[in-house]
Amino acid sequence: MLIEAKLAPSTINVRLSALKSLVDYARKMGECAFSLDDVPKLKTENYRDTTGIDAEVFKSVIKLADVNTVSGARDYAILRLLWDNALRRGEVCSLDVRDFSASGRKLMILGKGKISKISIDLSSGARAAISHWLELRRATVLANATMVGSSRERGRYSDDDPMFIISLSRNQPGHRLGGSAIYAIVRQYCQEQAVEKIMSPHRLRHSIVRLRLTLMLQMGIFGQLKH
Repeated sequence: MLIEAKLAPSTINVRLSALKSLVDYARKMGECAFSLDDVPKLKTENYRDTTGIDAEVFKSVIKLADVNTVSGARDYAILRLLWDNALRRGEVCSLDVRDFSASGRKLMILGKGKISKISIDLSSGARAAISHWLELRRATVLANATMVGSSRERGRYSDDDPMFIISLSRNQPGHRLGGSAIYAIVRQYCQEQAVEKIMSPHRLRHSIVRLRLTLMLQMGIFGQLKH
């Protein structure tokens, strides 16, 4: 009957599991003498679209970030890291100011499942974006400190601070940006650029990985590695 109703296999399996539980409970209570344990679930096939966006679309997306503003400079640096280095949003969230080396073009990241940070190389674009963000942030923090007065010291800035923060507001400065906020940043800019797919940091990562693998295939790098 469920199949005749043309329900999806996953929906049928959910309902079948609920029915099995009900019959099993009734059997334990002595209300019936049969079981549905031998009834198999339907096979399901999941086709997950991980194609994401291409490089040209991303260029149009990242151009929307106004790097002359504090939030725009921050968002631009985040987007560059997500794309250029295919970082996970958790890796971006855990960054501190001290993790960045402009002179060495390096960044220390805490990889997924790791307990200590490792060093990665940055693209010139990502290095410039982070440098600009930190310079603008430092200038804004110092300006805020001057406005509130040295006695309140709300304009503190150190290498131990989070790399990316929610706001530079004088009332709530310095709070670390979370994963959901980075998700919202990616989705917002992609929506503003009329990207039809619902984009996320994870999908951006899939996009750049697919592009790089395609490029490696075109250059014959995989073939060389086999020899």
